[in-house]
Amino acid sequence: GTGASTASGARTNLSDSGSPLPQKYTTTNGALTPSGGSVTWTVTHSLGSRAVAVQVYDSAAYTPVEVDVTRTDTNTVTLSWVSSSSVSAGAYTVVVIG
Repeated sequence: GTGASTASGARTNLSDSGSPLPQKYTTTNGALTPSGGSVTWTVTHSLGSRAVAVQVYDSAAYTPVEVDVTRTDTNTVTLSWVSSSSVSAGAYTVVVIG
C-alpha cells in the first residue's frame, strides 16, 4: 500500500517515492486526408518520453480504432492506418499516457 488513508495522501506518497506519476494527454483529430492509401495523424503530446501507451478510439461510439503507432520522438507519436477515406475533424480521440 501507500501508507495513506486518503486518495490525495496516496498520490502524494507515490510521487514522493522517486517514481513520478504517469501523465496523460488527450485530443481529437483535425480533418485528415488519405495519401497513398493511408491516413497519418501526428500527435504532439509533450510528455518528454518515448515510453508511452497510446490508444485511439471512435469519439462517438467509444470503440477502439486499430492504428500503427510510431514513437517519433520524446514528445510526438505518429499514427497511421490504411484508408482511402477522409476522416472528419473530431471523429477520433487519442489518449497518450507516459
